[in-house]
Amino acid sequence: MEQAISQPQVSGYKDLNLVVATDNTYVYRAIEDSIDARKVIIKYIPRQDNSENKERLAVLDYEHDILQRITGNANLPELIAFLKLDSGFALITLDNGGTALKELIKSGPLPLA
Repeated sequence: MEQAISQPQVSGYKDLNLVVATDNTYVYRAIEDSIDARKVIIKYIPRQDNSENKERLAVLDYEHDILQRITGNANLPELIAFLKLDSGFALITLDNGGTALKELIKSGPLPLA
């Protein structure tokens, strides 16, 4: 049975709304708690001591690495931060209002560039 998870406390961000929850990876839409009040996406992985969690963290770290290296691409979200929290890890990107790739795939074939 899947264990319920409490919403992460991410300093500097408010109004977290769960968008997607899959196998210990949680995606939230939130608002930056600043003058700019930018909309963000928070991809969160809770701390757990198991091999599956370590694999998910490695993927999140890889995604962070890619976003750090590739800038100025309108098709990729803008990286804001990669945070190590007491409860887990959070990759924070600017919310460009797009649709999750998982949802796009469900709608049918995607054109290739």
